[in-house]
Amino acid sequence: MMPKAISKILSATLAMIQTTSDTKDYGPRYDWSKSQQGLLLGAYFWGYLIAGIPGALLAERYGGKTVITYIYLLNTVLTALGPLFAHWGFVSMYACRLLIGLVNGPKYPALSDLISKWSPPDERGKFVAAMLGGSFGTVITWPLMSIVIENLGWKFGFYIPALVNCVIGIFWYLIVANDPQSHTWITQAEKEFIDNSLGNTTSKEKLPTPFIKILTSVPYIALTCLHFGHLWGMFFFMTVTPKFMNETLNFDLAKSGFLAALPYLGNFILAFIFGSVAHILPGIFLASLCFIRDAYACLAIIVLALSSNGSSCLTNMQNSLDLAPRFSSILFAIMNAIGTSSGFISPVLVTYFTEDGVSTK
Repeated sequence: MMPKAISKILSATLAMIQTTSDTKDYGPRYDWSKSQQGLLLGAYFWGYLIAGIPGALLAERYGGKTVITYIYLLNTVLTALGPLFAHWGFVSMYACRLLIGLVNGPKYPALSDLISKWSPPDERGKFVAAMLGGSFGTVITWPLMSIVIENLGWKFGFYIPALVNCVIGIFWYLIVANDPQSHTWITQAEKEFIDNSLGNTTSKEKLPTPFIKILTSVPYIALTCLHFGHLWGMFFFMTVTPKFMNETLNFDLAKSGFLAALPYLGNFILAFIFGSVAHILPGIFLASLCFIRDAYACLAIIVLALSSNGSSCLTNMQNSLDLAPRFSSILFAIMNAIGTSSGFISPVLVTYFTEDGVSTK
């Protein structure tokens, strides 16, 4: 889900700011510096980081379905108002992205809470794999937004996703429940099967969160380090790939959208195939970009890098559920908050190294 949210603003940002080589009329253009562009891309991650842990506590108290329903509602409103915030200026647009990050921060912890209540232990891999639909959403969103912006202008890069988000939110509200007991569609046999398979791993009783034990757990510290490395690689590619393809490899915006989606398709597929070498390969592929000048060879390396990075998703996202099912949402929220810090660090670093416009650095 998060990659899809980022892909919308990346495509629209390229169209609303770019004024050098591209003279196409996508709508109003804004004279925002590269430094401001980096801050704008990083604003989402600041909000996302801040809201994750409070959002996990809300999910434990009120239920994952309830929290995510409000997320869909607020996302729809803020995304639809994006062009208005942009018209008001950089500060208001930055505030809009920050607010969207705040709204989305609780999403994955809330999903983790739902999985802990719905999935039998031997089927959690399937549930976590379903959470990777965010990567598949990016495969669809990037090309779609490129086509929309090319033909209708960058403002519709906000309006159409807002409409889609609203429709999905309505289906979510009608279909999903906080736990099997409160769902009105499933049979009693299904409820009993889920309850029996979960055993005593979950409880309706609100237990105090053991923060000290969580933060001093060696397995959890190792998992947090793993998650930070995974998110660093993912966020780096999310924030850099479209600009790299557009400004350095000189692909037009529509072509960039289709090609930028390829790494996420590989991410989605390879996440189901392997994970044992996933944390070595991205760095090797990324370093090799320094020695390659052919545009399509660079694209192939980017696809391989993000694909191998994505193959680690199933392991680190499922592990918080295995370590402590009753507190899975807060476990995921803490490690996700730490990992998300890479999301606003990488755009600033890229801006620093490419301030003079030499993107091949």
